[in-house]
Amino acid sequence: MKLTVAANDLARLLDNAKGLVTRGKTSLPILQNVLLTAEAPDLTLRGTDLETTFIGQVTAMVDKPGSLCLPAHKLAEVAKALPAKNAALEAKAHALVVNAGATHYRILGPDPADYPPPPENGATPVSLEGEALLAGLSRVAYATATGEKPLWTTGVLFEVRADGADLVLRLVATDGHRMAFYDLDLSENVQREALLELGRTVIVPTKAVSAMGRLLDSGEATLGLSKKLVTLQAQRDRLYARPIEAEFADYDVVVPKGKGPQAVVNREALIAVVKRVVLIESDKTRRLEMKLADGVLVLSAQDNATGQANESLEVVWDGPRVDLSLNGKYLLDACNPLESEEVTIEPGDGKGPVIITADGCDADAGFKGLIMPMADQRPKGRAK
Repeated sequence: MKLTVAANDLARLLDNAKGLVTRGKTSLPILQNVLLTAEAPDLTLRGTDLETTFIGQVTAMVDKPGSLCLPAHKLAEVAKALPAKNAALEAKAHALVVNAGATHYRILGPDPADYPPPPENGATPVSLEGEALLAGLSRVAYATATGEKPLWTTGVLFEVRADGADLVLRLVATDGHRMAFYDLDLSENVQREALLELGRTVIVPTKAVSAMGRLLDSGEATLGLSKKLVTLQAQRDRLYARPIEAEFADYDVVVPKGKGPQAVVNREALIAVVKRVVLIESDKTRRLEMKLADGVLVLSAQDNATGQANESLEVVWDGPRVDLSLNGKYLLDACNPLESEEVTIEPGDGKGPVIITADGCDADAGFKGLIMPMADQRPKGRAK
């Protein structure tokens, strides 16, 4: 293998792949590496943890085709540090010699023949605007669970739903205390019946969702959905992810069927006030008190060891007085990804979920966030 490639292109491929690559000790050391394959006129890079696989391509001047397996994180560090615009790469047995200006590296790697093969793609394709899918993922991923939680809560549900004659891709995430939704209109040329059969079984792991976000931009993207594999094609980059083997909860039972009184508040002002008020909290309290009455939202927090804080905001509100408590961080997580000037808060009766929406821009129109009050923080939906 011998080629010349733009250093920035090589660094970008490695940035996209290294998040999937195993770090530290593992029972399969080969997974700490990426596979480089040169075949005119492209350089292809593949990285995988066996559950999620990234494959990216860039144009290169290939003098000699071939493959080489190299440590992902070390190669990424080298690619970012290269001082020249272009890098000359040449395989010497199982080592890569890198020349960029006056800088030279020799990086050792394992036998490329041992690298896992790419997954076989049998997913049903759906065309989407990459920017729209990115907007949806960024507005729901914060609500996924971490640690030893029910398996179905540790990823984002990709659910195809019928909306009359049209289809909608709904993204859903929950950790049991909060939930986030985002609806995307699908193209008219999708395979309707094949997609509707998927139901609530396509749950994409959080790690793969993060990888998708790194690939998406303003161009067109092709999403592939099946019960065994989820794929994403964006520009010349591809991602393959195995869905979580579980069925998502019947989340509809958590969502209030009607609309109650709503408070409209400036989003940036709300975020700033919440940040100031929760400064008084310790890591153990995490309790934000909210009082709505007479066009004013009062936010307060206290901690037995630290003290207390409160601040008020003007809001558009003509409902009855409402008092409730919720986790202030959850409110920030729901509001931070949004772009609208104002957000709408539907507090309900203080016992059911608090609903956050925004419709000041197209990117926010499909979003709905739910936060359970502190007295009752677990959605009642159960996995089937």
